[in-house]
Amino acid sequence: MLRLELAAKTDRGLVRQSNQDVAVVVPDLQLAVVADGVGGHRDGEVASQLAVTSFVEVFRRLGGPAETLATTCDRVLAAFRLANEGIGLHASASGPQGLGTTLVVAVFAGAHAIVANVGDSRCYRLRTELELLTEDHSMAAEAKRNPDRYTVEQFEVAVRSINVLTRCVDGRPDLSIDMQVISVQPEDVFLLCSDGLWGCVKPEMIGAIIRTSDDPEDACARMIEAACTGGGRDNIAAAIVHARPRVKVVADNDRSWLPIGGELRV
Repeated sequence: MLRLELAAKTDRGLVRQSNQDVAVVVPDLQLAVVADGVGGHRDGEVASQLAVTSFVEVFRRLGGPAETLATTCDRVLAAFRLANEGIGLHASASGPQGLGTTLVVAVFAGAHAIVANVGDSRCYRLRTELELLTEDHSMAAEAKRNPDRYTVEQFEVAVRSINVLTRCVDGRPDLSIDMQVISVQPEDVFLLCSDGLWGCVKPEMIGAIIRTSDDPEDACARMIEAACTGGGRDNIAAAIVHARPRVKVVADNDRSWLPIGGELRV
């Protein structure tokens, strides 16, 4: 059995005039969400907030984490798709230019996490090492994954196009959502973040902050500080989930399960 400690924080950064990033944790749904309004789309701030709000509301209405992984996965996909449809409806009502946002979610169910994403907002897991769980849907990432599809000149252009997304939550009915089921062990830490964080903070620094921050609130604040120190070129979002082992509850006179000389601190 695991007990989750969750925290989330966003910051405008040092350059942007507005904050189009959203980071939310919902403890009773065992859920963390990050969205980043897409640059070049009108009202990116509206898109990111709408996507997160819609996902949380729909997932709650569907019942949240279910007794089976399969049902939980179905609910995550349904909430993702309805959030996408909501953005499409809002965009159609408000004008022809459209809305767009990244969206990455992590739902925790027992010893597993369901991670789903579209765009270049990421999910990491720190266990022994920091591991990137998601793939970016950007022109630069696609080029690095499939370099043989490009001429030398095309590849050079593509890898510099780090902010050009190949997929985002924008209301299109054919949206493809990446989803995976990840194992969770006691003391695993999951980080969901926007490119304003991972683009300014190296992976080794991200791992060091998590390892030396026992409190998710503190870790989020230190992530924001590190991103600003690294330039703060974009909005910054971080959501952290720390999986703790549940403390075994026993009667006062039952100490047989403790190590000799051990003490129980809660």
